[in-house]
Amino acid sequence: MSMNDVLAQEKLLLAEIEKFNADLSRHYTKLQGAHAAALPHWAGDDMQRDYDSKWTEVDATLATYMKRTGPEYVETLKRTIKALEDYLGGGR
Repeated sequence: MSMNDVLAQEKLLLAEIEKFNADLSRHYTKLQGAHAAALPHWAGDDMQRDYDSKWTEVDATLATYMKRTGPEYVETLKRTIKALEDYLGGGR
């Protein structure tokens, strides 16, 4: 694989991660709304407590990805792409 191929693949990966991050954010917002809407209908029962203990972990993981991990991936890829472009373009 040539460096031009690597650059093209990095750009495709960046586009896919940016789309994934946007889709995740949109779906996460919908999921939070549905979660909040369901809560009054089962508040206080054992199933709700079990669900909430699991939801808390998932929610924290998703929030961390959206606030830190996802943006860090994007910035890393942008730096990599810039370095490849500089290398392939002779530093222009």
